[in-house]
Amino acid sequence: MEAKNIFLHWLNYLDVPHTSSFTEEIYQKHPYKYTLYGLSKLLALYKIDNDCVRLEDKSTIHELPPPFLANLADDFVIVKSIDHGKISYDWYGHDIVMSEPDFIQGWSGVVLLAYPNKHSIEPDYNKHKKEELERKGIIALIWITFLTLFLCSFLIRDNINFTDLLLSVFEAATNLGGLYITYLLLLKQLHIDSSVADRICNSMKKSSCNNVLESNASKLLGRFG
Repeated sequence: MEAKNIFLHWLNYLDVPHTSSFTEEIYQKHPYKYTLYGLSKLLALYKIDNDCVRLEDKSTIHELPPPFLANLADDFVIVKSIDHGKISYDWYGHDIVMSEPDFIQGWSGVVLLAYPNKHSIEPDYNKHKKEELERKGIIALIWITFLTLFLCSFLIRDNINFTDLLLSVFEAATNLGGLYITYLLLLKQLHIDSSVADRICNSMKKSSCNNVLESNASKLLGRFG
């Protein structure tokens, strides 16, 4: 499966103030993001004390304070709770419950522990939060504008017949399809994570979404994206 941002999931469990856009960007740019060393450095960037340990006796896993990152079957998971012989963990957004013996069998004994405090926060959090709200506001405004225009196009038509109705439905479907593609391109331009947009852009063999975003046709008056 396609690797997702496990660091972002972990920050959510740690309840550390952060924004999805900046965290996604800083995670993707980090050269060691798929290693405990890289994740430790990312935690430090958010002023989160952390420690990597290897348990010789894996049955002492109960002594570790969740949520913590564990190396399970050559991958990373976020252990959320250990209770009554069951271990609940997050695997890239999927909640999984496994018996303690099965978990210990596949676990290397290596964990990365995080200790957030009152100073733990994303760098320039207030600035990034404001920018993220502005981006979401722009997207919401675009949706409201297009939907308003779409509804008005029906309200102003009188004595519509069956043929006109079919044409209107086809026109509406085409417009909504174009609106959705525009919305996905806007997400890419604003660096907002979207698995649908990523799949569509990655499926292009001779071009990419960036070619569209950087073209003259995508610029209003040749300047504004």
